Amino acid sequence: MAEENEAESVETGEEGEEGSSPRRSGKLALILVAGIGLAGGGFVGTKALSPKIGATLAARAEAAEEQSGGGGGHGGEAASPLHVIDNLVVNPARSGGTRFLLASIAMKVDDPELTATVAEHDVELRDALILVLGSKTVDQLGDMAQRQQIIVEMGRAIVQVLGPGVVRDIYVPQWVIQ
Repeated sequence: MAEENEAESVETGEEGEEGSSPRRSGKLALILVAGIGLAGGGFVGTKALSPKIGATLAARAEAAEEQSGGGGGHGGEAASPLHVIDNLVVNPARSGGTRFLLASIAMKVDDPELTATVAEHDVELRDALILVLGSKTVDQLGDMAQRQQIIVEMGRAIVQVLGPGVVRDIYVPQWVIQ
């Protein structure tokens, strides 16, 4: 009787292994086919489609530039460049470091030739803006009625760094208080 049980367990064990082997090989084959398909698609995309799409996009960009006169648009006048200070992080006054303001400040430079000068003073501008924004409380920074006054104060700080007549406008495209 013990011999019969051993024979059954051996047969069951062999059947179990044989039963799982086709499943494993089926999964492996599926993974292999998917990998080959992805690799082939990537190869075809980079070798066949990418050059055609790149050439088409370049031609469209050239046509758009010729159509606009190459001067940036409005009446042959070159657009004023923007200097953007991204990801300015400030702890508001009296927040104990538990709150912060994440802002981006964009400055429209009055004379396009001064763009390089503004970029050279990026660190000083960041510092000046952090001092202005860091002096405000969370309530002041969150109050939309006070936003214009804060922008005026930032403008004064920018003038102290760059001098008058360099920056025409100040924009705040990002203003997140956490």
